[in-house]
Amino acid sequence: MRSVMVNAVLNGWTVQVGCQTLVYTDPDKLTGDLRDYLRDPKAKETAVIESAVNKRLLQDMPQATLNAMGVCGTQVAPMAQPELQRR
Repeated sequence: MRSVMVNAVLNGWTVQVGCQTLVYTDPDKLTGDLRDYLRDPKAKETAVIESAVNKRLLQDMPQATLNAMGVCGTQVAPMAQPELQRR
């Protein structure tokens, strides 16, 4: 389990878990995700990384670059590329 820090901001909360920062505007979603993380940290981390909005941007970056950006401890697997349709 990684350290967790919750900070209030003007329109919600930022939650830092290890080297990752998440943003919440819904207190129920925040507390639900925190509860899930406390119950099973590995499963919750996997689910969050798999659904990350910026995952597509990270897929082609070298691991050293990801580490330098603070995306630590996470191997970002390439996403499936859609096949080009030929006419």
